[in-house]
Amino acid sequence: MRAAKVLNAVLILHGTGGSGKPVSTPNFGGVVFGPGQLLDASKYFILLPDNIGHGDSSKPSDGLHMRFPHYEYDDLIELQYRLLTQGLGVNHLRLVMGTSLGGMHSWLWAEQHPDFLDAAMPLASQRFLSIAGRHRLMRRMIMDDIRNSPDWNNGEYKQPPAGLAPAQEVLLIMGSAPLLLQKDEPPRQQADDFLERSLRRM
Repeated sequence: MRAAKVLNAVLILHGTGGSGKPVSTPNFGGVVFGPGQLLDASKYFILLPDNIGHGDSSKPSDGLHMRFPHYEYDDLIELQYRLLTQGLGVNHLRLVMGTSLGGMHSWLWAEQHPDFLDAAMPLASQRFLSIAGRHRLMRRMIMDDIRNSPDWNNGEYKQPPAGLAPAQEVLLIMGSAPLLLQKDEPPRQQADDFLERSLRRM
């Protein structure tokens, strides 16, 4: 007997280095998932997975380090698809949406599984499969910061490498909103405190 088509599943995908948790905060989830809102959680089945290498999912820092299987965008889409279909029994998506990395995944979902979803909503993402330009520069700087750290030890580090801090600073600059930071953290000491807090959270 054929399973009924799921009509209300929504897949929301996080950005690089993130997780599904921020989407459930009052600033986003408190608005979007509330009663009568766009993605009212009483009507939609909301899915907020952590991608491999992120959040509470499996990642190299769990212990395998450089022995962790190499993966790319297509692998992540396949894992998301398997999670939905094999793990949760979801056979259709009303919407897939995401920001940054999640936006790129939204483009790929629409390309690779067009009949599986009604709509895709990529945010803060361009539909270029090649990582180039400023995006590539940012990633290269982060990789260099970590790999050039004296305690990197070819990936067999005993604790988070010292180079992780400057790598996180690159991410902070790339992922922040200049006008908002100027408004919220204007004095020098306040801005410095914000940086320290941000690095402790990362």
